[in-house]
Amino acid sequence: MKSVWKSSILGMMAGGLAACGGGSDGAPASASSQKGEQAGVATPAPTPAPASTPTSSLATTEERLVLPDNTLYAPGDYFAYASPWCATYDPSLAVGSNIVDTISILRSTFPNDVVISAKVPDNYPTVSRCGVYGYNAITFGHYLTVNSAAKMQPMQVKDIRTLSMQFDMSLSGDGEFNILAESFLTGAAKDFGTKLEIGFYTHSTPRSASFARSGTPIGTYVDNAGRSWTVTKVDDFVMFLHGSGDLLTGMLDIKGAYTFLMNRGVLTGNEWFNGVSLGMEPMRGNGVAAIHTWSVTYG
Repeated sequence: MKSVWKSSILGMMAGGLAACGGGSDGAPASASSQKGEQAGVATPAPTPAPASTPTSSLATTEERLVLPDNTLYAPGDYFAYASPWCATYDPSLAVGSNIVDTISILRSTFPNDVVISAKVPDNYPTVSRCGVYGYNAITFGHYLTVNSAAKMQPMQVKDIRTLSMQFDMSLSGDGEFNILAESFLTGAAKDFGTKLEIGFYTHSTPRSASFARSGTPIGTYVDNAGRSWTVTKVDDFVMFLHGSGDLLTGMLDIKGAYTFLMNRGVLTGNEWFNGVSLGMEPMRGNGVAAIHTWSVTYG
């Protein structure tokens, strides 16, 4: 989505990520330790309810931690956060009522075995700032603000030797949503005041695919697996639209995509990589993304 639509995420996440132990001054509550520490935080029932365990995980009796909207889980380099940010701009949206998101995790295997659920209105967002209702994601490193629990260090694009993500997921639900992997490249490390959003649609709604194709053409990127991506730019958002249906299992060579953008003059190589996320953008109705495995290789 366009980064201007995400401006509210920064304010909501900053306190929780800075503390990684509890929200303050309106910051999200933290779920980085035991579930019992969420006392006083109402946990709306996800709709549809997530499976007790994603299908790829081993049988386990471990209780799942279910994060409601605006609740942070940040134990280290990876964190989870569900952001219904469109509610900031649309007074008709009531978080916990007509917009309900959850991220269900197993602490022992995180960021694997994650179930992201969303329930939003049956109509598309109606306010101009909202192309989608939110972004519910798991993240490696930093996303729009600093994750103080992360040990990973930002690096300039030109100095990155390897950057890829490996993933396996399945989708369900009768609504419409995107699956978007993205990062924000910045002019200085961890400085999100100036940023360029680089997004990869591995599952897109017809509406979002049309939006991506309406952008200024950059070219066709063919990745190291031979898959074609249509690459366009709208404002400060560079979009990679997968050219042949859903891509729900495999490896995404992000460094290769950055090199493509450098060769096309979109990037100089001096930009800073701070982290990358994988998540759901709900657009209408119900949706579930079961992320069986996800990992990032970086150095």
